Amino acid sequence: MVVEFGGVDMARLLAPALEQRFHVSVAVTKAPAPWARKRDWQVNAEDVLSEVMATRVRAKTALALGLTADDLFVPGMSFVFGLASREGASAVVSVNRLKDKDDSVHLARLTKEAVHELGHLHDLPHCEDPLCVMHFSNTLADTDAKGATFCARCSRKIAPP
Repeated sequence: MVVEFGGVDMARLLAPALEQRFHVSVAVTKAPAPWARKRDWQVNAEDVLSEVMATRVRAKTALALGLTADDLFVPGMSFVFGLASREGASAVVSVNRLKDKDDSVHLARLTKEAVHELGHLHDLPHCEDPLCVMHFSNTLADTDAKGATFCARCSRKIAPP
């Protein structure tokens, strides 16, 4: 399930890529922006993630991905593109810093970060391969440089038995 918070309207574009990579059907739901602690203009990613988890539990789905327009942070970092909780079977990605004048670049970035966070839900750690979608992104240049797919090593880890 993909939960679009606030005015985000990207799931319809993102869903086909997620369905292809994870071989699942993606349901989309909309929800108001959740309450979250703030730091200047940013919101705490952990608070938004908690709402994604609660939405997943209410909907009785196995996994959930939240999309928000809010700029996210976690304590100790100036920002994050996204955050995942394997135990909560949920992840959140902000579209805020991924924007570009070119809509196809924006969607490519969002796809990479969504697949990355969902990869964490499949127990994948960050990958050393700079082209793997599981490679850590600290900047937009990092996101733009990596691929949108898993490397061979990461693919083997999430392949069905």
